[in-house]
Amino acid sequence: MCPCGLVRSGNFSHGNPVPATNPSFDSNPIPQTDKSWISNPIPPQDPTFNSNPVTWTPSPAHFGNVIGGGVLPTLPTPTFSPVAGSYSSIQSVTITSANSTAIYYTTDGSTPTTGSTLYTGAISVSTSETIKAIGVATGYSNSAVGSAAYTISLGYGAYKTVTIHKAQVPSNQTQFPVLFTGTYSYLADVAHGGSVTNANGYDIIFSSTNNPDGSGKIAFERVAWDNTTGQVTFYFPAALSSSADTVVYLLYGNSAVTTDQSNKTAVWDANFLQVNHLVEATGAQLMDSTSNGNNSTANTGSTQTTGYWGKALSVAAAGACNVTFPQLVTSGNMIATFSCWFKTGSGGSSPYKAALYNAYAAGPQGPYFYVFNSPAFTLYAGGNNVGAIDEPVEDGAWHYGSVAVNFTLATQSSRLDGYTNTSSSGIGSSSGAWATGSLNGDSTSPILNIQELRISKIERSADWQTIEYNNMSVPSSFYAVA
Repeated sequence: MCPCGLVRSGNFSHGNPVPATNPSFDSNPIPQTDKSWISNPIPPQDPTFNSNPVTWTPSPAHFGNVIGGGVLPTLPTPTFSPVAGSYSSIQSVTITSANSTAIYYTTDGSTPTTGSTLYTGAISVSTSETIKAIGVATGYSNSAVGSAAYTISLGYGAYKTVTIHKAQVPSNQTQFPVLFTGTYSYLADVAHGGSVTNANGYDIIFSSTNNPDGSGKIAFERVAWDNTTGQVTFYFPAALSSSADTVVYLLYGNSAVTTDQSNKTAVWDANFLQVNHLVEATGAQLMDSTSNGNNSTANTGSTQTTGYWGKALSVAAAGACNVTFPQLVTSGNMIATFSCWFKTGSGGSSPYKAALYNAYAAGPQGPYFYVFNSPAFTLYAGGNNVGAIDEPVEDGAWHYGSVAVNFTLATQSSRLDGYTNTSSSGIGSSSGAWATGSLNGDSTSPILNIQELRISKIERSADWQTIEYNNMSVPSSFYAVA
């Protein structure tokens, strides 16, 4: 064997091959211990070998998908700032993932892939959502999915613009109580496909602005809210203009609201003595919405029924004074406006049925307005029939009646639907408790249905009465919701 460790298979000489049988090949053999064939041998333990070692850190990019037979390192899971949680303002969310050259994310809770949205900067989160993200880089395995759920409660999440048409307003009015009623699917609760979150509908308000925080909230009264259909009845005061449309905002969908936001007594100006919507259950006390507290003192023989909108009071034909209210007048020098919606049919031996009248213990007295069998709509005052409007009313349809009367000046202005009558004669005076129902104890008179009874201590103008009728007769024409 040669010193280099190769196995010799024949005879050799320096420079020229020697036949294997040439004996001269072995004549001058190189001693096994002769090291002269290596000019500058390096001892195996020469310390200069390690004096300047070369350090090399292999890059994964040099090895494809494996390093020394191993799997690529995995990128860190993306992190989010601010962290997941509940917030009361819009959040600007940033995503980071160390060593990643790209981040992909979703906001609908689905698992992100490299086909998802590429992260290029902070994400504005204005509604409740879950962000998921992955980090990606060449030479690394994709990161695990990072996830952050944000609950955003900005206040009121939605609004509608309520525009009251100037054409419905013959003259400017201050603090006019607007009826807002109808069925709006978005005003159902969340469980029924709507956007209202509170179980009592407390997160429905009216506002002078569309600010999500509800900072422009105005007074309103909630009379009815159906959580399954979104059918509502509200009232709110508005300064109405005859020259420009009036805009009010309906805000809803605020999960942070847990208390009632309404203020019904602030809806009705100080000139209202009594406002009864007459929507209560059968036999229940009929509540006054003003701050005067003129609730019914008796309610017998009446039931709840379907009104022109919402609910109404049905007075049975069982005699006079089925329903009574407190005494509002203590002298004969009375100035007042009465209005309500009513429905009745024909028949009965009594010549009339009253929607509202002033009752003594000895029997009904004026003023009151009632329905003749003639038929006609009439104001009766101090023993005289005045302000008669000879239009059919005993037709089983709903009608609006309004009377403004001044007993001092002996004047009155009556309105029946679209008809008016004014006079200045025969106005008498009286005082006592108010009542509603059929008169003279006539048990044969048809049932009288009544809704939205209002009494004011001033003469409301003819324009005011016109606006009341326009608003309540066809609400969808009085305002638009968009």
